[in-house]
Amino acid sequence: MAIPGNTTYFAFGAPGTEQSLAGYANSADLKRTVKELEATTFGDTEEKYSPGLKSNEISIDGDWGSTLDGYLAPKLGVDLQSVIFGPAGNTAGMVKYTASAFLKDYEIKSEVTGKITFTGAVRIIGAPTRGVFP
Repeated sequence: MAIPGNTTYFAFGAPGTEQSLAGYANSADLKRTVKELEATTFGDTEEKYSPGLKSNEISIDGDWGSTLDGYLAPKLGVDLQSVIFGPAGNTAGMVKYTASAFLKDYEIKSEVTGKITFTGAVRIIGAPTRGVFP
């Protein structure tokens, strides 16, 4: 069953005062990765790997505005912010990921023939908690 992406929920900010970026963001991606530890030894005929540490990051993209800029720019590099990500929205029973995080990247893009946009990346500290919206 396909779920429309236009219901995605993304909020970021100080714990308990997170602000929804729904009015600006048009893309949000949760990337969860595991480092590969190379374990090949002499005599092996194929490479061997073991799983290493996990990392988690959410990237966001969208339409830039001065209100958004006034909110995000001061948060760049500020530790212990909170992020709430609902891939299918924030209605009761929908999956949500919550975590402590910090804004590690914030970029404003402006083109002469297009609109002003922004991209950002939130580094999750530790593992996100997977739950559902009440």
